[in-house]
Formats: sequence, C-alpha cells, structure tokens
Amino acid sequence: MTLNLTNFFALLGGLLVLAFAAHRLSRWTRVPDVLVLLATGILLGPVLHWFDAARFGEVTRVFGTLALILILFAAGLELDLRRALKQFAAGLVLATLSYGLSFAGITYLCIYALAMQKMPAMLVAAPLACLSSSIVLPVLEQIDLRHDFKTTLVIETSFGDGLGALAVGVLLDLASGGGGTTNGLLASILTRAGLAPGSGGSIASGVAMLFLYKFLLGLATAVVAGFI
Repeated sequence: MTLNLTNFFALLGGLLVLAFAAHRLSRWTRVPDVLVLLATGILLGPVLHWFDAARFGEVTRVFGTLALILILFAAGLELDLRRALKQFAAGLVLATLSYGLSFAGITYLCIYALAMQKMPAMLVAAPLACLSSSIVLPVLEQIDLRHDFKTTLVIETSFGDGLGALAVGVLLDLASGGGGTTNGLLASILTRAGLAPGSGGSIASGVAMLFLYKFLLGLATAVVAGFI
C-alpha cells in the first residue's frame, strides 16, 4: 500500500478505533490492548506486507517519543509519592539486576551462539535488555495488583528505558573511538581509581564507573527537574 495522506489518516483512524475497542474488551477478555495492537502491527507488516515500516521512520519516531512521554507522565501522576519513595530502593535494585542479567545473557548468546565479536554483541544486548515502559506501563494499568508491588514494577519499568539509553550511549562512544569527552572522562576515572589504562579489567571497570557516573548524573537531574 502506498503511503499518501489519505492512507496515513485511514490507518491512524483505524488504529484509534482498534485501540478503543481493545481497551474496552480487555475488561472481559483480560488481554491487554497493547498486545492486540502489537499483533495487528506484526500482521500488517512482516506477515501480510501491506505496509513498509521503513516509510514510517520519521513518523513513528515522533509519535513514539510523544507516546512514551505521555505514558511516563500519566504513570507519574498516578503514583503515591510516599509509597513511591518507600519502594524506590526496591524498584531501582530490581531494574538494575534485571537489566544487568538480561544484558549479560543476551551478550553471552550473541558471542557463543551467533559467533559475534564482543562490542557488536554488547551493542545488540544494550537496547534489547531493557524493559519497554511503553509496553509494560499500559499493561500494569489493566492488571489488579497490590499497590506496593505495582509501584515497584512502575519504578523498575521507568528506569529500564533510561538504563538502555545510557548503555547504548556509552557503548557507541567507545565503539566509535569516543570523541574527546568520553575518552577523557574514562581516562580520568581510570586514573583516579588507580587503574592503568589498557588492560581488559581496567577498561571494564572504567566503563562500569562511567556508566554509573552518567546514571547518577541523569538521576539527579531528573529528580531536580521533577520537583521543579
């Protein structure tokens, strides 16, 4: 199907109707509307080849970013601040552990099962290891869970995209030769930690510390911006 203005708005209107119907039916079927929309996308794209995903690159990037902002904003509005602060440590630990274990597992699979080099394997694992908040948060809204458990999962999922973005950024900098800022910061971290640059262990430690530095910086910025 050719992508013109008429077809685009017909597709958008059809998806809105489908999303509304799936959301209403989820109360009886217990199937989240997100899964229905995912299945529809797979059917129209890879299965039937009615639409070429490459033609929607710019559109999906804009709408995807907007949808993620709205989903995270809505999840933040529904959080009880006291309960969120109480469950913050548990959610953060769960997000870090789940991302770290998934990252290690996918990297191991790519290296030993797909015969990939270390850096390409880590670049594949970095985005795939994170939980997608645009998928999990809408599903959590339609499932009856204890408030504390649901709050923990919301916090974990909200950190997932950030962890994935930070990991991809750090690995891309290293893979591309890093630009002066990242290389200089990494060398400074290694020097202050008393590690000699060059060895595999020191580089791994430096990458981990650089990731932690960016994570804490982003977290502090987000907390300050959130309160403002």
